[in-house]
Amino acid sequence: MTIINYNRDGRNNRDGSTYLSPMEFTKYVNPIEIEELFFTIYKEFFPNEVAYVNSEKELEGGYQNIFYYERERHYFATWDNIAYDIKKIFRNYNELRRSEPKAQNISPISKMTDIEVKAMQDIEILTGGKFTVVDHFKRSYGPPMSYSLKNNRVNGIGLHKCGLFEIPESIKDFKFLQYLDLAKNELSNLPNSICELNNLEQLSVSYNKLISLPKSIGRLKSLNHLNLIHNKLKEIPESIGGLTNLKYLLLHHNNIQYLPNSIGELKNIVTLNFSNNLLSNLPKSLIDLNNLWEISLRDNKFKKYPKILRDLKDKNKELHIYFD
Repeated sequence: MTIINYNRDGRNNRDGSTYLSPMEFTKYVNPIEIEELFFTIYKEFFPNEVAYVNSEKELEGGYQNIFYYERERHYFATWDNIAYDIKKIFRNYNELRRSEPKAQNISPISKMTDIEVKAMQDIEILTGGKFTVVDHFKRSYGPPMSYSLKNNRVNGIGLHKCGLFEIPESIKDFKFLQYLDLAKNELSNLPNSICELNNLEQLSVSYNKLISLPKSIGRLKSLNHLNLIHNKLKEIPESIGGLTNLKYLLLHHNNIQYLPNSIGELKNIVTLNFSNNLLSNLPKSLIDLNNLWEISLRDNKFKKYPKILRDLKDKNKELHIYFD
């Protein structure tokens, strides 16, 4: 595996890795052969206008661009006919504002499997081909942000602890998304368009400030894991019953006062966790949950042990009930 740290000084690092100057980089390295390429970007490195690093011998000319930077506007593009065999790109630059390739020149990214973006403040990613669009995640601070790709398509987005207080409607453009992690942000709601992610299997919005869920959340037919713990939810939409593939529904530490009857339509549900809420009764439709393996109802407002729990236990002796 070849690991390159790209720095202005052309010095060796203490760990033995070599820093290459701009001209040395393209003289000695063919990025097409690199599996992992590390760029540590310093503002003072670049000229006032534009800097290029190409996959051929010279910095000038119309070669395949691995790297494009426009200092004054903080534009940073890596998808101008990018090298096909690069597996990962790590970028670390806290003044990065936008990643904007020229859509008409984008070639398919045949082997890229993961992109990790660190320390970004206001990111706007505009891409072409099958690598789709995110149009402005509004954030109060900027830490790790990651994307995973499969067959040129984004299938996972990790925005854990990114200071997000809004998710754009254009999230729907990630049509092949299977995994979305929005945990530990500042979100009070989710866009309705999130319900158009027909391939989404796992959604985590835990440790946020959600006060409601989209009414059409039941349209997420592929969803099997929904984590909404530690929010401010007071109710669950009736459409929740549409999540017929859901196996894990985690809602502990919210303000939920009642459960909709449609909860009984979750035919594949295995785990329900409603601990630390404000529940005082349960819908009779729970009896229809034939695959239920565990249900947690600790620290709610029940005055007595609900009869429906006895009925569930009689029906399924292996059911784990957590109640006090």
